[in-house]
Parts: sequence; C-alpha cells; structure tokens
Amino acid sequence: MRKLNFMIALVAMVSTLFTFTSCEEEVAEPKIPILEITESAELGKIITNAEGKTLYLFAKDVEGNSACEGGCLNSWPIYYQEELEFGAGINAADVGVITRADGSKQNTYKGWPLYFFSGDKDAGDTNGEAASGVWFVAKPDYDFMVAEKVIDGASQRYLVDYNGRTLYYFTNDEPSRSNCVDGCLAAWPPFSRTNFVAPSTVAADRFDLIDGNNGIQQTTFGERPLYYFNEDIQKGDVNGQGAGGVWFILTEDIISN
Repeated sequence: MRKLNFMIALVAMVSTLFTFTSCEEEVAEPKIPILEITESAELGKIITNAEGKTLYLFAKDVEGNSACEGGCLNSWPIYYQEELEFGAGINAADVGVITRADGSKQNTYKGWPLYFFSGDKDAGDTNGEAASGVWFVAKPDYDFMVAEKVIDGASQRYLVDYNGRTLYYFTNDEPSRSNCVDGCLAAWPPFSRTNFVAPSTVAADRFDLIDGNNGIQQTTFGERPLYYFNEDIQKGDVNGQGAGGVWFILTEDIISN
C-alpha cells in the first residue's frame, strides 16, 4: 500500500513539473511582429499591424504632429504600441513616437503619425486609400507623398518626398531639361529618385528621369525637373514658394490624375 501511494505521489510530481515546464516554454515564445509589411493586390507593399489591419498617413500631418483631433479620431483611430517589434523590411529607425496635444502617444513612420481606418473590417482592407484626397495607406517604399497645409492664406495640397521635404519646379526650365546651373544648383539641389512610388491620387505615369546638370540624374514630373530648396529646414517647409516669381511647389492641379 505504501509503495502504491509513493508511486501515485511520484506520478503527480512529474505531471506538475511537466506542466510548469510547458507553461514556461509558452511564455518564452517570441512575440509576433507588431508592425510588418504585407502585400496588397491593388497597392503593393503596405504596412499593417500584427493582425493585418492596414495603417494610414494623413496629408495634414506633414509637419510631424497629428492634425486629426476630436471627431476625426472616430473614423481614424490612432496607432500606438509602447513596445514595438518589427517584421522583415521595417527599419526600427523609421519608427518613432509623438506626444499628441491631449498628452496621449502615437507611433510614427518616417515622421508621419499612424492611424487605422474605421471602415476597414478585415485584415488587408484598404478602404481608406485616398479618402477625401488626404488619407493614404502607409507604405514602406514611397518616394513621394501628398502634403496639405495653409500657404499664402489658403489650404494647399502639394508634393513632398517621403520625409516631408517639399519639391519645386522652375518656370525657366524647358520640358525635360533643367536650366538651373552653377550657383542655382547650390540653392536648388536637384531631386533624384529612380522609383516612382506615390499615393494613388498622384499620376505616377508622369514621372520620369533625365540626365540633369553636373552629371546628376534628375526626376521630372510632367516634364518638369524637380528640386529641393536649401532654406527648407523643417518637414513641410515651403520657403521657396514663389521665389523670384519663378519657383513654385507642385500643387494638386498639377499632380492629380
């Protein structure tokens, strides 16, 4: 009888030890990525959370702070995770955090605050793309973005690079030919990209690449060579707008389909 009781106790102890070990192994399993890249049949590579829900950018956030407040957040809830892990293709250096006006936190990608869209129900939905002309699916590989802010007293949509730096054209240029040389290039560095990934409201088939001055390849849009302005320091700056009556931003009437 004593031997039987001993065997029962031993079996119980081994079972408990096995259960404890299994629980430890489950806890030790690595977390799934919180931000990852998935493929959309319509839009190519997009950024989603771990459940496959699409994330979005807002054109009015070009300066790096969130302009979506109040009722806007009912349709576009913010994305925030205190501890982030990343899937393949997401560079941790591109992901940041801002403190919103109400004191809450929000994650950013390349300086753009991230949101969900309430109209997306299933993983992979992209129903918010181009909503009101200012909401765009977050992608890892944009070369261009659409920005919106008040310029010269009126709200304007205009073309920037993915880091929010404004792009310009020069009215003294000829179609697909830059006439900005020497000192001009020091003030107005040419913009060069070999890929032309842009939001769906931008006529991507109008981008091209030319041999610019000083052996520099230069991107064009609608045969207009594109430039930065060296006095634009912050995201969204438009200090070159109207300079000399010959330098201008690319507004919505130029870039839209």
